[in-house]
Amino acid sequence: MDLYINNDLKDIEKAVSEFCEKEFDQEYLQKLEDEHRYPRELFEKIGKLGFIGVGFSEEIGGSGYGALGHVVAVTEMCRRLPGLGMALSLGYIPSFVVDISGSKEVYPPGDRRAVHPCLQRYRAGQRE
Repeated sequence: MDLYINNDLKDIEKAVSEFCEKEFDQEYLQKLEDEHRYPRELFEKIGKLGFIGVGFSEEIGGSGYGALGHVVAVTEMCRRLPGLGMALSLGYIPSFVVDISGSKEVYPPGDRRAVHPCLQRYRAGQRE
């Protein structure tokens, strides 16, 4: 029994694993590698499925599992496609800081008006 990973997080781990099994065809992944191309379409899919938002607060449309939820999703993704898993992780770090602290330069601490639109787009896997 794993005392640190609850059933919800195990469900997230399973969902990410099933997605990777279905979407990460080895020939396709090798082609991406050979062409030095980032799989933007896969990043958008993981956004739509909610994997990017696992660690973000529910207030901005995330799942609210915090850093541990994010680590569970990234770890499972890195098992199949490390580059995408790391992109997910690296984008999360500054976004998580913004999520928990707000944008102090534009709005006073605790005012979420500036945070919401930016993180909603990232969480959904969108560039703009």
